[in-house]
Amino acid sequence: MTQQGQLIGGRYRLIRPLGSGGMGQVWKALDETLDSDVAIKELWLPPATAAAERAERLQRAAREARNAAKLRDHPNVVTVHDVVVENEAPWIVMQLVSGGTLQERLAKKGPLSVDAAAKVSEALLKALDAAHRAGIVHRDVKPANVMVDASGGILLTDFGIAANQADQGLTGTGVVIGSAPYLSPERARGEKGKAAGDLFSLGTTLYEAVEGVSPFHRETATGSLHAVAYDEAPPPKRAGRLTPLITRLLEKDQDRRPKISEALALLDPSLPATKRETVATPRAPQKPKSAQKPKSPAKSTAPQKPKSAAKSAAPRPKSPATVAKPSTSGTSAAGSSGGGSGAFMGWLFVAAVVLAILYGENEAFADWVSEGLHGDVSSAQVGDCVHWVPPEGNEQRGWVQVPCWSAATGFTVLERRAGSNCGIPAIVRNTTAKQEIPVYGPGNRTDYLCVMPKPENDSDDDS
Repeated sequence: MTQQGQLIGGRYRLIRPLGSGGMGQVWKALDETLDSDVAIKELWLPPATAAAERAERLQRAAREARNAAKLRDHPNVVTVHDVVVENEAPWIVMQLVSGGTLQERLAKKGPLSVDAAAKVSEALLKALDAAHRAGIVHRDVKPANVMVDASGGILLTDFGIAANQADQGLTGTGVVIGSAPYLSPERARGEKGKAAGDLFSLGTTLYEAVEGVSPFHRETATGSLHAVAYDEAPPPKRAGRLTPLITRLLEKDQDRRPKISEALALLDPSLPATKRETVATPRAPQKPKSAQKPKSPAKSTAPQKPKSAAKSAAPRPKSPATVAKPSTSGTSAAGSSGGGSGAFMGWLFVAAVVLAILYGENEAFADWVSEGLHGDVSSAQVGDCVHWVPPEGNEQRGWVQVPCWSAATGFTVLERRAGSNCGIPAIVRNTTAKQEIPVYGPGNRTDYLCVMPKPENDSDDDS
């Protein structure tokens, strides 16, 4: 058992423990050869490890330490000085950082400010850039592996060592070990870690740094792995100008994550927010939902709340002819704008005519348009027309006001009653016959719209 005062590798005298985790323990030690303080990490191996596997892990630890040593001159990387073997266990000798980890800082003082998190972002991006250029993938970026020194400097530690010892990964038997919430989705699915995985782990680290919570932490390691692979992180609330960066780093598709140069550009405070967002790879446009014919409407017991003023204030065209009719006096707008502008206005005019015809004649098209583009039913008066948009999934839909010439028009308002219902017998409610629609009136009063189907659809109505 390791004890204080023990000499490691015939050179490093253990002074006191600095911390421990699932993969080992870090000590402050004295390099008796150079008479200088160092940090030395003991990597624990499972006690039942077979001889061949133990030898392979020792070789792997030595190889990874050598790789990390390539970055010894980088200001944002904890320098690795040496790797030694004591009692068949690997020990990694590193630069002693006077300070603590980002994890400890967050636990003691809470989330970072946006500016402080931006400083951490820049330092870690530069450290990862140096590593990736040297062919090194960290695979274990997390707050516990980010050091904050006494002067506020940011350093990344444990390059590839803990990851290669199955920390944050899957063992050969599929048992989850380590800090699963900081894995990349591809590693959570059992794929080999690549440089893009470090950027996802950085995104998770930065999210926690500004929000104060890990976006993918769940009650169990299996739950965390599932969250990493399939759940979207909640939208950041405190990230400010870092939101575009964090959002892009947390892309599930590794090909959509930014390159480090792009990520650094997103950090530029002189760049307007809209410019920072345009650095992101554009998403594929979503296909419009298939048009649905209106189903038999169900009477809502709650009054329809008014929609935004912008929608309800939009003027309602009276007929397709009104929309499409060109001016007959003077020079046309298209002709007065020159060749190019005239052609454009001509095409615009044709498009307006086609859309107006479709909206007035094609019921499926009009139904689709009516799902989100029409007026507040609360403002409907006698003679106006309304349309029922059936709910779909979790979307809140219902009655909307539409132009009476629209093919989507299903009902006409016969009467608007203030504070009293329409007296429609229960036997005809919730059918395609006469309806009453509760809406909000002045002073939050409940009014009722008494509506009936369009005349051409009302052949079965006996009133």
